[in-house]
Amino acid sequence: MGAIEELREHQGTVADKCREMGELLGLSEPVSEQVLQAALHDSSYAHNLLATRRNAAFLQYLLANPPAVPKQQEVEAKTSLQLVKKASEAMWKWAKTGFSTVDEAVLQKRYNTCMQCPNLQDQTEQIVYKVFSGTKQAEEKICSLCGCVVANKVRLPTEACPDHHPHLPGVNRWEEPIEQRG
Repeated sequence: MGAIEELREHQGTVADKCREMGELLGLSEPVSEQVLQAALHDSSYAHNLLATRRNAAFLQYLLANPPAVPKQQEVEAKTSLQLVKKASEAMWKWAKTGFSTVDEAVLQKRYNTCMQCPNLQDQTEQIVYKVFSGTKQAEEKICSLCGCVVANKVRLPTEACPDHHPHLPGVNRWEEPIEQRG
């Protein structure tokens, strides 16, 4: 079953996320599934939605014109529903920070650590998360432990590496304290 078909089978859950996003944006109605997918795919679009929530005309324009999302492919290890849930939860946590990102030094340290990690996979090896990645082909790597797109996750201050550091107790592979983040 393709990812779109699976999302359609689970409309209740996707509809809930569309409603939640509508509420976050101050709307009296849910956003469309296309808007939800585009916001999960494109962090700039998500940021612009949040930034313009008090400008009705611009917000309506963005809602009516979500950016195209790459064609979805089969999902093998995690279902699309799990991805939508996980990605939307991460987006809500990130939205609460005002869509802030980590500084360049932290970003590079996290990214370099992930690129050397034994849990790193190419998306094409097992799972293709085209809907949520928004990355260039060379950056399309995922963590086999959490299923996150590495190029996106390393940027978010609200996210954490899910693996314990192999040599340092109490920290993850990013050498950050182990917390209940994601």
